[in-house]
Amino acid sequence: MRGEKEKDTDMFESRMPIIPNQMKKAPPPSIRGNKKIDFSKTFNAPGNKPSLDVIKENNSSFGEEFNLSSSLDQTSPEQTQQFALRTTPTNKFKSPEKTNENEAELLLGNLESEVDSEQLYNSVLEWLLHKTPVSLGGAIIIDDTDKINSISAIYVLMRLYKVTTDIIRERMIHELFMLVKGNPANCASLLALQEFQYFLLDILYDYQLTLFNNELKGIPSAIWEKATRAHTFLMKYALQNDPEGYKRFQNMLIWAENKRNAAKNTPNPMKHEQAATYLVRHLWFNVLDFL
Repeated sequence: MRGEKEKDTDMFESRMPIIPNQMKKAPPPSIRGNKKIDFSKTFNAPGNKPSLDVIKENNSSFGEEFNLSSSLDQTSPEQTQQFALRTTPTNKFKSPEKTNENEAELLLGNLESEVDSEQLYNSVLEWLLHKTPVSLGGAIIIDDTDKINSISAIYVLMRLYKVTTDIIRERMIHELFMLVKGNPANCASLLALQEFQYFLLDILYDYQLTLFNNELKGIPSAIWEKATRAHTFLMKYALQNDPEGYKRFQNMLIWAENKRNAAKNTPNPMKHEQAATYLVRHLWFNVLDFL
């Protein structure tokens, strides 16, 4: 009727679409129906720890380990040791830093019989320099612009040296020497790896032992010369560009002392002790002449 006050909601309700009653019903929460959980099976009296009886019924190993770990304070040392063995992570959960070295040992240990050493070395050299050969299947030519771009490749080369042939060893030491001689930045990269200095010292130490009996000729002589010059270039760079370059010589003296101590367990300790002493003297004289 005119004169009557309309309701406040009329202006909204009059504009709302008409929805059938069956459309207003909400769908069921799950097509499987509502589930009822009996908490009496999973919890004891208030204030107590939860029980894992339901998990035990499902033969869950996690539930057993959880119960065992929660009662370690009341178990014997034998049970504690058993729990530690069962909960120790397997190899697949070890950190990459701990497994990379072992995996490299296993991988490179069989490469000599399964892969051509020359092809493998060429591949690692490409990885080291991020450089490809001029022709397919050809060798990489080292020049003054080449730079070491992968430290991981250096670790692979040091491991490959132990399992490859003498020809590849000579080529490896020669090309490492060319990298050190041609680009000072490569000296800085290699000096950052203390293992590389010990790698060169171990190579020279083995040939120093040979010099007591025979004169070096051919490939051994070439490796001895190039490794000596590579080490000399590294020491010169350390003294001229690093305020703490003297520590590189300390590393060499520490290495020699370790060799002398290890020589006590060899059949001819005097020979091995003299080899370490003569090698340090040889390298020291080369550095003095080079400076």
